[in-house]
Amino acid sequence: MATHTTIPVTFQSQTSYWASCITHFFIDFLNNGRSILMALLAVSLGISNAQVGLILIIYNIGNALSQPLFGWLTDRIGPKKLVVGGILWMVVLSALTAILPPWWAVATLTAAGLGSGMFHPAGTTIATRPDYARRNLATGLFFFFGSAGLFVGPIVAGALLEEWDRIGYLAAAAIATTALVFSLVAIDDSAFQNQSKNNVVHDDPKEAKVSIGWLFVPVLFMLVGYSAVSSIIMTYLPKHLIESGISVSYAGWVTGSFLFGAMLGTLSGGMLADIVDGKKIVFLGLAGSLIPIWFGVPATGALQLTLLFIAGLLTAMPHSILVLLVQSFFPKGRGLASGLALGGMFFLGSVFSYFAGLIADQVGLLLLLRGSGILPLIGAGMVLFIPAQLIQNKN
Repeated sequence: MATHTTIPVTFQSQTSYWASCITHFFIDFLNNGRSILMALLAVSLGISNAQVGLILIIYNIGNALSQPLFGWLTDRIGPKKLVVGGILWMVVLSALTAILPPWWAVATLTAAGLGSGMFHPAGTTIATRPDYARRNLATGLFFFFGSAGLFVGPIVAGALLEEWDRIGYLAAAAIATTALVFSLVAIDDSAFQNQSKNNVVHDDPKEAKVSIGWLFVPVLFMLVGYSAVSSIIMTYLPKHLIESGISVSYAGWVTGSFLFGAMLGTLSGGMLADIVDGKKIVFLGLAGSLIPIWFGVPATGALQLTLLFIAGLLTAMPHSILVLLVQSFFPKGRGLASGLALGGMFFLGSVFSYFAGLIADQVGLLLLLRGSGILPLIGAGMVLFIPAQLIQNKN
């Protein structure tokens, strides 16, 4: 494997890095606030579980399938325009969702996913520069900000919707304009244009092509194992709780407990990957999530909050490691690689959520949610096929 040396960059000193992190927070703040808003619209309009899953697939056509294209654009025009455009799109469509009639609101809420697809490969490109010192930590911290937005989004959305109904979501859109201003001012494309010309190539391209051929299946199962269970829980847990007579606000807190664990999981996974064998972290996270999911979904009160927190922590630990793994296959196209990895996670998660909705209409949401923990367990078995040197990503 060919490796060239560069002078490490301290990511903590880069304003572009922090702008991408803050924008990531607000992108996913709006992304996941929509889960509570969608649950409220679904109950009021009488939308079935399968229809909720279908709406999620349509949402992710914009969110996920667009990411490889936006990643390709990032590699060519730089990340700033896409970061700014992504947050602007989501702010505008979230505001429209708050004021339009219900079915129109479903449409704008669904179309908002394009903004998320625009942001994620560009933001990830900024956050995963190969010349960053402690690159795993930088990556994990970036995804920590996104997970923090995912955690806060349902809680804030639940409180706003319970107090002012849908019109309250205007406040969420207004708060997110903070990221729009910061990304306009702080992101500098020139650093990434220079990087694309002069940067290191960590992996030999020929070796990367060979590796991606036989590693495609295990990597795909690992991505599905992580993303599908998270998508299923975030899509159907709020609906299950609301249908069970739980208040919208409390449903937001229960959903948020899973996401709070995920927030800490992305950070701890990135930190540990600079110290410990990455294969062990990925295996532990994927295999260990079954038990807290199985017992956490039907539990109540503090026990439910605790178990779902642990489930979120474990499922999210492999996240940044898997993104860097996919980037190692495309050393000269990190934007494209980021789009493929993140877009694949989001889209495959939504596809599994759709079929999970069909199953839930037959067996019920409770059994579906409990059984979803089997998916990351399958992904954990695929870790054994990944060479240790490909999953380390240390510098």
